[in-house]
Amino acid sequence: MTSEDNRGSDEDLPEAVVETRRRISPIWLIPVAAAVVAGFLFWQSFMQQGATIHIQFNDAEGIQAGKTTLRFRDVVVGVVQDVKVSADLADVIVTATLNRGGEAFRAEGTRFWIEHASFGPQGISGVMTLVSGAYIGVDPGPLGGKPENRFTGQRNPPVNLSVEKGLRLSINVDGFTAGLHYGAPVIREGINVGRISSLNFDSTGENVVAEVFIEEEFSHMIFDNTLFWNASGLHVSASLSGIKLDLDSMESLIVGGLGFATPGTSGKPAKDGSSFSLYKNREQAMKKYRESRGLHVFLEAHSRGFIKADDPVLYRGEKVGRVLRHRLHDDSRMIGIELQIFPRFEPLVREGSRFWNSSGISADIGFTGVHIHVSSIESLLEGSVSFATPDLPGEKVEAGTNFPLYRKPEKKWTEWEPLIHLEPSKKGQ
Repeated sequence: MTSEDNRGSDEDLPEAVVETRRRISPIWLIPVAAAVVAGFLFWQSFMQQGATIHIQFNDAEGIQAGKTTLRFRDVVVGVVQDVKVSADLADVIVTATLNRGGEAFRAEGTRFWIEHASFGPQGISGVMTLVSGAYIGVDPGPLGGKPENRFTGQRNPPVNLSVEKGLRLSINVDGFTAGLHYGAPVIREGINVGRISSLNFDSTGENVVAEVFIEEEFSHMIFDNTLFWNASGLHVSASLSGIKLDLDSMESLIVGGLGFATPGTSGKPAKDGSSFSLYKNREQAMKKYRESRGLHVFLEAHSRGFIKADDPVLYRGEKVGRVLRHRLHDDSRMIGIELQIFPRFEPLVREGSRFWNSSGISADIGFTGVHIHVSSIESLLEGSVSFATPDLPGEKVEAGTNFPLYRKPEKKWTEWEPLIHLEPSKKGQ
């Protein structure tokens, strides 16, 4: 093959074309990845967001928009979005967004408060906020409750959450409010079993009512006949037997509180929402209990003489009861005297019983001389009422039965010897 032939063959070949390819720099992947992450976070945040609520507080100490969280049992359930002063400049309005699915935290009755470190009757609380900052505590309302968007925040954290198990009681405080306040303890034999959760006026605005929460493990101690008293401070009582100091606990001495007991036979277990009265102190509560026992009868007299409250009621010179109280009747013609016969001696009082004033000394003058009568040394010093029951006693009487009070006994009354069986004596009777 000749050189010309080779040249012809080369001319038939196509020319090579050089193509230049553009490569994407890896540095551009960074903003793309950032955009993807930002989009994911925005989508996640959007999916987690729930309802928006507005909470009114007196101030916004420690609250920051975009940072402060709403928590229930230390679990974040929302976040603060905005904090501003109300239109009338009286309060602050905190706008918060709840997490998606947090409808329970905007039900009617939900409570909100600002949690920060504090020291009070319940001890030191909110210590962790010194590191993490303040947060808004949440106590959800009843499940299935009507949804709300506007709430008024509380000044103080609640003593107990609504979902906590226990017994909630109302105590009619009346005038015994000294030493009682939010968070004060409820004490039984020196042990704290609950707290005062609120102290407010009733619907009339005249009486003070304390709402009390008793922890579940101690709720079995409360019955419908349980007595409550103001255990605040140190109570001192003086009598002929000496000076008596009454202190429920060292804590009650410092921060106040309530004491309680169920003397005698326990009644029915107290129900949630049960209402009780409050006594000034333990002594008055126990006095009320003692007065409620036994048989109560009434005497009608033209004059009470030396008879007064707490004087003994005697049967054959033995103390079987006491005088509770006396007063002038509304028609001002007679004196009414209420007696309490102790439970063991109730059978002694019958339809035919006769009562007389055995206070002090009485004297009779006759042909045989002067006769001095003293029922007992106790009646000579303190005064007393005595009674006797005939040999044929008659039927037992009901509570509230009235008897006349005689100035002195007839001779035959002192000679009556009825056979009346009593229950065996018990300790304290």
